[in-house]
Amino acid sequence: MNRKYELTEESVVIYDEKRNEYTLYRIRAVRDFSNVKVGELGGFIEKEENLSHDDFAWVYDNARVYGNARVYEDAEIYDCASVYENAVVSGRAWICDNVKICGNAEVTEFAKVYDNAHVYGNAKVSDVTEIYDNVHIYDNAEVIDVAKIYGNARIYKNAKIFGCAVISDNAEIYEEACISDNAKIYENAKVFGNAQIFGDSEVYGNARVYKNANVIDSSVFDNAHVHGDALIYGGDEINGCTDIYCND
Repeated sequence: MNRKYELTEESVVIYDEKRNEYTLYRIRAVRDFSNVKVGELGGFIEKEENLSHDDFAWVYDNARVYGNARVYEDAEIYDCASVYENAVVSGRAWICDNVKICGNAEVTEFAKVYDNAHVYGNAKVSDVTEIYDNVHIYDNAEVIDVAKIYGNARIYKNAKIFGCAVISDNAEIYEEACISDNAKIYENAKVFGNAQIFGDSEVYGNARVYKNANVIDSSVFDNAHVHGDALIYGGDEINGCTDIYCND
């Protein structure tokens, strides 16, 4: 193994949300690699298992990696970001600001997570996704492809976001819901159950789409509810206080 860093004597004692105590050590490069020069100080890790000596992965600034968390391949952790518990950050993932990646969460490939976003539980974020602001992604949720999540959005349970979908503001996607293609979910909208939103659809306002409903290339907004086995497609606009329910 060609070592690329060493632990210095500079340390910090921190506590996680469960009040477990960890002693972390600032790292120092012992060879040049990527944009890091020999002698350059990095962030803090608990032990060498937290940061691979291979490839170009690095922990910068005052970022912290501890517990059983692992950062490897070409992943970069910046600023005051924290990666801990059993979390994995790999590929060319980019984590910065005050982000927290924890639990069994995985962030990989070219994903970017920044601002105050939080990824935890068994959540997976990959491909060229972008997660920022105050977003929380957790449980078994997955965000892939080139999806973008921002604002105060919440993605949880077994929800899946893929394609070029955009979730923002205070929107919530949960249970088995799937959002894909160029769909946009925003403002205070909620999509849950086994609902699926496809195409160029938009769901916003205080709208709710749930149970087994499908929305394709259409809009649901205001206080409208679409549920049951309802199918909305072909440019339809469902608004006001409309309640559409279909029981096949």
